Amino acid sequence: MEPLQILIVEDNLIFRKTLRTVLLSKLSALQISEAGNAKETLEKIKGRRPDIIFMDINLPDGNGLQLTKVLTNLCPQAKVAIISIHDSPEYVQAAKESGAEWFLSKTSSTPQEIVDIVTSHFPE
Repeated sequence: MEPLQILIVEDNLIFRKTLRTVLLSKLSALQISEAGNAKETLEKIKGRRPDIIFMDINLPDGNGLQLTKVLTNLCPQAKVAIISIHDSPEYVQAAKESGAEWFLSKTSSTPQEIVDIVTSHFPE
């Protein structure tokens, strides 16, 4: 079986690397690519079709919610988890309206919740 393709879209390098470490510490069958902005994200998906995208809302060159709409059209098989420091019902609703399956709070989501997103929909 092919490894799951994960794309992490996050401009904060430390958070991006931490998310990568959390995923790889619990799941072995992952191929993870990373992007720090919208432009880089669109380049990354040209050669790959991610299974799961972890998407930050605030990117230096765009809005993660708008980018999610674009990506769900380009990669309809991909599932998106929006990640944000803003943990309000309005953001959760906006994430759902953009086509995201999940919403994670940077301040309150646990590493296990992140791993559960992958394992609940794509068991190893």
